[in-house]
Amino acid sequence: MEQEHWLKWGVLGLAVVAGFVLIASVVSFDGDLEGTSWSVDELVIEGTLTAPIENSVITAQFLDGSVSGIASCNNYFGPYETDGDEIAFGPLGTTLMACIPELAPQETAYLTSLSAANRFELDRNSLTLLDGDTALVRYSKSGG
Repeated sequence: MEQEHWLKWGVLGLAVVAGFVLIASVVSFDGDLEGTSWSVDELVIEGTLTAPIENSVITAQFLDGSVSGIASCNNYFGPYETDGDEIAFGPLGTTLMACIPELAPQETAYLTSLSAANRFELDRNSLTLLDGDTALVRYSKSGG
């Protein structure tokens, strides 16, 4: 009987601790892009929101007021600013590596989308860049 009592209180105690951990993790997310890293799930290419070409890599990392990442072929970098849900990028620079013909339009579309973005929607695991109400790029959190 005594063991059942301790077991019951032990389980209850663990549940309470787990609840506080969950609440703390939700409360600690402040909706700030700073210090986050993302991988592209979808981007606008020729007017259609579509998945990136298979096995291609498009990323974004936001750190110290700068964004950088891989745009398909080249690395890119430049400043970004936010004000509430508004965002502005640029000017952006890139490395100048040769790009295979299949990836060049995707890279151009991605960099164009960054320049066109003026709003963002952010939650714990996803980021969407928008032009007004039109989604341009959708990301999943990749770390950071």
